[in-house]
Amino acid sequence: MKEYNPTIFFTEKSKFGDDQGKNSTTFIAHDPQLDADFFIKMMPKKKFVGSDYFKEARIIYANQHPNIVEIQYAAADNSNPSGDDNIYFAMPIYKNGSLQTLMEKRSLTVREIIKYSLDFVSGVNYIHSRGLVHDDIKPSNILIDDTNRALLTDFGLAGELNPYGILRQHLSTYIFIKAPETIRTNAKTIQSDIYQIGLTLYRMCNGPFILRNELDSFFDSITNPGIIDLKTRIAELQKIGDTIELPILSQELQKHYIRFLYQLVERNQFPDKNFFLPHIPSSLTRIIQKCIDVNPDKRYSNTLELMNALCSVNSNLDWKYSENCDKIVVERTTYKNIYSLEYNKKNEQLSTQKESIASKNKTRITKYCKTIKSSSLYKELSIIIAELDGKD
Repeated sequence: MKEYNPTIFFTEKSKFGDDQGKNSTTFIAHDPQLDADFFIKMMPKKKFVGSDYFKEARIIYANQHPNIVEIQYAAADNSNPSGDDNIYFAMPIYKNGSLQTLMEKRSLTVREIIKYSLDFVSGVNYIHSRGLVHDDIKPSNILIDDTNRALLTDFGLAGELNPYGILRQHLSTYIFIKAPETIRTNAKTIQSDIYQIGLTLYRMCNGPFILRNELDSFFDSITNPGIIDLKTRIAELQKIGDTIELPILSQELQKHYIRFLYQLVERNQFPDKNFFLPHIPSSLTRIIQKCIDVNPDKRYSNTLELMNALCSVNSNLDWKYSENCDKIVVERTTYKNIYSLEYNKKNEQLSTQKESIASKNKTRITKYCKTIKSSSLYKELSIIIAELDGKD
């Protein structure tokens, strides 16, 4: 069989994406041979374990699905003495970016959370039906296409389940999304993917930085000397605006950080399974709590069962939540009125009003205008939102 070694040319136009995984660089490139622009994912060969550089590309190509990203072609640099060869995957340009990008701009409504979740979980369900697990499900690995569909991407950690339904591999899962049962065994299953889906849903409900913020709050009460040193180092980096990544810490502090995080996960203390923003209905919080149960046997048995549960959420669908240093605002627009709850953090006053879309007249809803202590704010707001949700 005759082999060919053609050359593919493209020129980088601009950087693109979150690069949360740090094992790849993404950018927009122009291919002069096709006179077309592509999204390029570039990965150094030295980052790979072994020499199967195109495993991820093959998995994506072999599992084509409406909610899984497409791949146009895959290529590699010719070998050179410097050892700086790269692997390249060419994909369509998803101008809307990732779910992470969207979440950093604003909070999602419950309707959006359900819609995007059903999209990407459909992609996960498909690969599960093909005997694969993903093992890297997080907001930055979910892209949004031009038709507003959520697409699963980044199959670098994906692999085939053995006859016992387990994937054993040496590749390391992102520490924040590692399922409790995989911390000691590194055995990945459908249930560990469901745990990662649950954490993604948790972040979609509470904001993209909720996991980091919760971990920071745990640090405040720690007296272990190693952890105190770690806290000091992190505080110094935050003052100068650096992003906190494990490689900038000493190996000893890395061990403290990871050990501390894993202990919290195994003890069912992280994430806080009872914390949700006030517009998130209890029907959705229960689904998430089941997904991220420490015991994998208590999670959903499969993604189809999870999707059916998500379809049953039918309350608080259109409330929009926003927050800054001064106030919290929760709004819902119906075909007749705009309902608005505004909480002033300084004087702890809640003001609630209804604005007619037709006349623009604004009416205070005095029943819900009152002083609320910050300690009970979310509980009070969730009650009010549930009562107003049935209006109009």
